[in-house]
Amino acid sequence: MKKTILFLLILTMLVSCFASCGDEQGNQPNPYPNGQATNDQQATEPPVITDEFGRPVLETSLPELDYNNESVNIMIRTANQRHFLGDESVQATLLEQALFTRNEIVQDTLNVHLNYIPIEQTGSDTTFYDTTVQQAMSGAGEYDIVTSYAYYTPALGVAGCFANMNNVPMLDMNAICWNTTFAESVAYDGALYFNVGDFSLDYIRQLTCIFFNKQLAETHFGDANVFYDMVNDGSWTIENATAMLKDIYTDVNQNSISDEGDVYGFYVGATSGPCEALATCIGFNYTYKDSNGDYQIFEMDSALSDKIDAIHTFVAQEFCAPRSIWNWKKGRTAFIEQKALMVLQCFDVADAYVDVDFDYGFLPIFKYDEAQQDYYTGVGDSFSLQCIMVNTKDLSRTGAVLQCLNEVSYRKLTPEYFDILLKGRYADAPEDVEMLELLRRTATLDFGRIYSVCLSRITGNVWNNFTDTARDYSSWYSQNIGTYQENLRVLLEDLKVKEGQ
Repeated sequence: MKKTILFLLILTMLVSCFASCGDEQGNQPNPYPNGQATNDQQATEPPVITDEFGRPVLETSLPELDYNNESVNIMIRTANQRHFLGDESVQATLLEQALFTRNEIVQDTLNVHLNYIPIEQTGSDTTFYDTTVQQAMSGAGEYDIVTSYAYYTPALGVAGCFANMNNVPMLDMNAICWNTTFAESVAYDGALYFNVGDFSLDYIRQLTCIFFNKQLAETHFGDANVFYDMVNDGSWTIENATAMLKDIYTDVNQNSISDEGDVYGFYVGATSGPCEALATCIGFNYTYKDSNGDYQIFEMDSALSDKIDAIHTFVAQEFCAPRSIWNWKKGRTAFIEQKALMVLQCFDVADAYVDVDFDYGFLPIFKYDEAQQDYYTGVGDSFSLQCIMVNTKDLSRTGAVLQCLNEVSYRKLTPEYFDILLKGRYADAPEDVEMLELLRRTATLDFGRIYSVCLSRITGNVWNNFTDTARDYSSWYSQNIGTYQENLRVLLEDLKVKEGQ
């Protein structure tokens, strides 16, 4: 079991840091493009002190505290409450037991009572949940901590519901249990109204990756790990992926139509997060900072146009399942039935693949070309962002509780969660560890992506135009760029008004 946890723990830093990838639109370059430091780099860097699982040790940033068993109210969504509520009974799942233990440690450490309050929210309808948050503004600390749907949270932040986390006592936004790069990406003029860390256990499930069937890879190419070699030498590009997959298609029912039930080399799991990952992989950002450090909406120049054309060409190939069947269930079924060599999906689909009778691995989405410095990994938008209500009863106590929840989750809960999710399937596959660590390191979100709901929902419009060959992305851009620029201007003005909270 310890070997299993050692493998899985390499992933856990995913919830504690993003790595932005370098390009002209404002990302910072990854210092080790292929995931390895050179001997010279290793020699000049101080050794990292690691825990029993090989991760960097997280020392608490909190002093000894005693809050006399005062209650801290934590608002959670019913759709995601399984990632927060614990249960110690013998009938409880392993995850529920792990959550219970985490909550008990936090309560004992600070002598507080964690009061989780589920508020109705299912699917993508957050109306009642958002209204509950806004109505709580008129009360006296009805809620202290809010875990909110990532896509819709920024609108609540702009509305003044949340405290500036950079000014909350006891919070340490530089601790490795928090996403420091994410915070840098979404903060504006020093104000940060939400962040994500290990307490957001549902975040890891939204990571997008390519699952591939190792048996089919060996059948077609004579080597189960041929794609790992391409990733490691930097040749896993859209052009080379096309060359590898070009002959993998079988018209099973012989009706001369690419439809459900046929055999494909590549399958896109849905027209949501996985679809967006095709836009992310080419190094695309919705916004960038100009030479003055000001945010701007992305520009449709010739370089970006070439990249979009490459995506259109890829998804139009016979080996790629047609857009009409890009669907969560159909993608899973095709992979399980070995009718797809590869399927692009969010990581949470691993739940469905635990009992398959073939070995599979993970890949980042391909690069645009070999000149692209690193791989870019997309993240779905329904994970939980963490916020502190601006009218919380005790700002310092709430900050301490949220910090402790993230610290204990990093040390105790996250490793157990990964062990539960993957059931130790890859404990003896170091090449899989390397790929999963690459996904962790290259997870990419930018300011425009997070604030999409304040920018006329720019994300869905972009990824549909970038991945649908039936759409004229250039015409769409010309028609809508003015609206997005005005949305951005208003958003930045609103954020400036909130500065200093």
